[in-house]
Amino acid sequence: MKRIIGLLVLAACGLPPEIQRPIEPVTPVEPTETEPVQLEPVRRIEKPVVHPALRGGISTFTRTVSDETTLIDLQLNEQTVFCTLLGYGGDSFLKVSIPHLDQLAHFDHRVEGTNLPCAAVGRCSEQMNADHILQGNPGIEQVWVRVVLVEHLERDGDLTICRRQLVEDVSATIRGVPVQHHVEGEWETMPFHHCNG
Repeated sequence: MKRIIGLLVLAACGLPPEIQRPIEPVTPVEPTETEPVQLEPVRRIEKPVVHPALRGGISTFTRTVSDETTLIDLQLNEQTVFCTLLGYGGDSFLKVSIPHLDQLAHFDHRVEGTNLPCAAVGRCSEQMNADHILQGNPGIEQVWVRVVLVEHLERDGDLTICRRQLVEDVSATIRGVPVQHHVEGEWETMPFHHCNG
């Protein structure tokens, strides 16, 4: 501890007189001729260019074409609310006919084998059947129907090909029961500018 304090005092007050020496004058140095140094040119490191789409890859994105909700008068009876095997393989599904879909929707939402545009509730069962919606009270019900049309787009990394698939979803709630229907169109080739817009 004494040694540290002693060093601090020496550092603060200067060195003892016998250690201090006069400063000698600096003698100037005469410049000498040297050969010029050859500098190598600076090499630039090129950064890769980043394109919006991956080169050789595929960019995909989804865009909403329309999203509309409309209030309609819907006729509910044994002919418009029914279970059917048509359109879903071997399972019987509860369907509700919504004729307005002919005007409101882009796609045809008809049940195969019938002329009725419909939305589905789900698989028919003892608990889920036409009585679940009709509730012993057939008649006209005002219902909000939402139709959303979106397009899935793909463009290639070479920026030459644009493909589109339209997909439509219908949804509504009828007397507290949600109904829906989903239709997917085929993929189609579009002018490339369609994928940029």
